[in-house]
Amino acid sequence: QSVVRLKMPRDGVCEFEDQIRGHMEFEWALEQDQVVQRSDGSCLYHLASAVDDHDFRITHVIRAVEHLSNTPRQIFIAQALDHNVPTYAHLPYVAEPGSAEKLSKRKLKTYLKHTDFRKLNEHGVAIMEALDIPIVPETFSPLLVDFYRSVGYQPEALLNYLLLLGWSFDDRTEMFTPDEMIEKFTLKRVNKSAASFDPQKLLVFQERYMQRLSPAAQATSALPFLQRSGTVSETPSVSERDLVASVVTAAGDRLKVAGDIVNYLEFFHPDDVFTYDEKAFNKRIRPDGA
Repeated sequence: QSVVRLKMPRDGVCEFEDQIRGHMEFEWALEQDQVVQRSDGSCLYHLASAVDDHDFRITHVIRAVEHLSNTPRQIFIAQALDHNVPTYAHLPYVAEPGSAEKLSKRKLKTYLKHTDFRKLNEHGVAIMEALDIPIVPETFSPLLVDFYRSVGYQPEALLNYLLLLGWSFDDRTEMFTPDEMIEKFTLKRVNKSAASFDPQKLLVFQERYMQRLSPAAQATSALPFLQRSGTVSETPSVSERDLVASVVTAAGDRLKVAGDIVNYLEFFHPDDVFTYDEKAFNKRIRPDGA
């Protein structure tokens, strides 16, 4: 059986205004005839994308710059079907730490040679090890969103940091609530060039958001880690919740992410479970009046 191939124009150019990159032109002569339907009748990406945009009444297609080269084909298909052509905006990718190269989950070993990235990763790994949670580097690393969820980053902190990778409101404002992000974001202020992922800057945002939380909210965010460790029951009593709040308050700004509560597990054990060398202890403690 045969495939269905779309005959592309041979003369002229495809022109469109990208909301981030400005006026774009692609020569039709450089476009190959595209297969739009397989021999089994199923549709391929370009046709399916153009039809979906029409069926779902998509007005703006905002996507990664890697899709920029797909745009002429999808515009041609939309026009051939007499559909409205959506407005396009192609965002810059996130670059590697200290580089202009695109961040890639396949290059984890390379990134671990970067000091700040390695520290970020080790921080998360230490929390998982304290909880006896097995991890696999391919599925648990700072290159994946689930890493930050598992370690206890505030979603708003991660969102705020990512917002500023390639966009700014002005030269001084950095902190935005989700509502402010929605209100102030415009495509006009998105940069064309990629911004590098900065692990240390991300941690700064996380620390700011963590310290903005009330002690009660910090305790609530730390609770799942204590439950996972078995130090607090699944249905915490009032006294357990009070103890969590007290420990969180005492930890102060040392609690950078919610998972850092694992560094204070000993505070949740009765005193009689601890043993120590009394002779060694007395050597280090001066008698009263000494």
